Amino acid sequence: MTDYCENSTLRDVVGESGLLVDGDWVESKDQDPNGDVRLIQLADVGDGIYLHRSARFLTSEKAKQLRCSYLHDGDVLIARMPDPIGRACIFEEESLLCVTVVDVCILRPNKKIADSRWLMHLINAPEFRRKLDRYVLGTTRQRISRRNLEKIEFHLPPLAEQERIAEVLDKADALRQKRRLALQKLDTLLQSVFLEMFGDLPGQTFDLLPLEECLDAIIDYRGKSPTKTDAGIPLVTARVIKSGRILEPNEFIAEADFEAWMRRGLPEAGDVVFTTEAPLGEVAQLDNRKVALAQRVLVLRGKKDLIENTFLMTVMISDFVKNQIAKRATGSTVKGIRQKELRKILLPVPPIGLQDTYSQVKARILMQRLRLADAVVSAEKLFSSIQTRAFKGGLFEIQRPREF
Repeated sequence: MTDYCENSTLRDVVGESGLLVDGDWVESKDQDPNGDVRLIQLADVGDGIYLHRSARFLTSEKAKQLRCSYLHDGDVLIARMPDPIGRACIFEEESLLCVTVVDVCILRPNKKIADSRWLMHLINAPEFRRKLDRYVLGTTRQRISRRNLEKIEFHLPPLAEQERIAEVLDKADALRQKRRLALQKLDTLLQSVFLEMFGDLPGQTFDLLPLEECLDAIIDYRGKSPTKTDAGIPLVTARVIKSGRILEPNEFIAEADFEAWMRRGLPEAGDVVFTTEAPLGEVAQLDNRKVALAQRVLVLRGKKDLIENTFLMTVMISDFVKNQIAKRATGSTVKGIRQKELRKILLPVPPIGLQDTYSQVKARILMQRLRLADAVVSAEKLFSSIQTRAFKGGLFEIQRPREF
């Protein structure tokens, strides 16, 4: 094979010594929790990372009977189903023999032709995925067939260049993975701090009070939807309150309409907003930006000597409170809760000093999280830039042959 090929396919990198096959058709009846062969599943195939999530097994006798293809350390695993379709990772050697399911494609390149890690990065690159999207089939269960995977063409550089590209991308990927992991650890730390300070709610030593007794104000904004404008005061709808944050609003109302729409009361920095429907039970805290609040969004403002707003927001998404909300919610297709029912929800109320301490610790952790989130974004951009250059031939300057 020539050192340089513009129109290569995955079949070309296999050669005589490699492998390109689907995983095996292993049904539930074929599995055995006490088996000595691990069954690698779609959940194990991450986007550039082998995840070790599944716990399915079969016996070596059954694997032999099914004529399974055993995985080798360094095989490229390609998921033929979402999410996303076509994501690839490198299989890492395990103590047990391993096989994989039929919706995972096994790519074992000829080591004299292609580098496994380069292939993984290539398959996960945006350009390859754009080509792959043309061959995706299905409506409710989308997938790509192995034969269609084999149709996707790409530029195959010399092996030495593949190895250099893979090394650079590995380092950039390791940086973004470390920063992602650090972000996850900060989230875990925040949960641990809460449990350390307040235990498993409601706890045995805290008073339980109805929500309405804990608040200075519950403000809703019933009525017709306000007239929307292209710019003006951001309108916070239920849809943009998610996972403790307010996403960037994409709807606005005119400055002239603000006071009339917010006539029931103006929100204050630190107030907790709570969604009563579509979706139910999302919460966040307001900062000092001027915003309008839409229907299905309530303002909850804690009594300063009784409940601190940061603690209030956290406890509103605890399992203890969420279970009460679920029991009081109504609706068949879309669940919602009426304000009179929400007022009856019981909240654990620790000493206000303890709540204040938690609020201060949380603020410091969230500040660190904000800085780290920016670092994650920077690492993602760096990786994306290197990835684009790598597969457009701009990462290293090499002399290309004039003909293939």
